[in-house]
Amino acid sequence: MFKREPNPTFPSTVYMTVPGGDSLPLKLVFKHQKTTQLNTFLATANGRTDADMLREMVDHVDTSEKKEGETDADFFAEVTENYPAARSDILRTYLRELSESRVKN
Repeated sequence: MFKREPNPTFPSTVYMTVPGGDSLPLKLVFKHQKTTQLNTFLATANGRTDADMLREMVDHVDTSEKKEGETDADFFAEVTENYPAARSDILRTYLRELSESRVKN
């Protein structure tokens, strides 16, 4: 049933670009943003750090993806350093999840 107020978070799988190989899945829980919030987020994206962008998009990383005791900030610092396409992969998935409808077969 349609709800006027969406859930504040939603799970998604981001397929991360891995040089020389297949894309690999990364399980995240994203934060929902309303249209005006999303427009502001996108308008201010240039010049922002990966960490700032990810903090606004991601509620948390699935615990199976992290080392024991590792914070989300530490996880993303390592991932964005090791995989140059990480920010783009995550942002692309986030925008797709917010803007495209799901079609069930």
